[in-house]
Amino acid sequence: DFKLYECDDCSSCSLRHQCMKPNSKSNKKIMKNYNWEYFKVQINQKLSEPETKKIYSQRKIDVEPVFGFMKAILGFTRMSVRGIN
Repeated sequence: DFKLYECDDCSSCSLRHQCMKPNSKSNKKIMKNYNWEYFKVQINQKLSEPETKKIYSQRKIDVEPVFGFMKAILGFTRMSVRGIN
């Protein structure tokens, strides 16, 4: 459920320098996914709870060093395994 918004003509816009690269030949396009926005708010609320913060901070100690080792020493760049098993 994406919505694509595109400006009709950006060439004469006074704010062009704020939202586009200087040599851009196309108009500004913004893609919105409102489902994503909804779930992003939900997870941010969940992550702000004290118990969730505690669990998530433990992840830095338990999991992230393993991923760092796999990337730096073993050369892994992507993994597609989820879950415990």
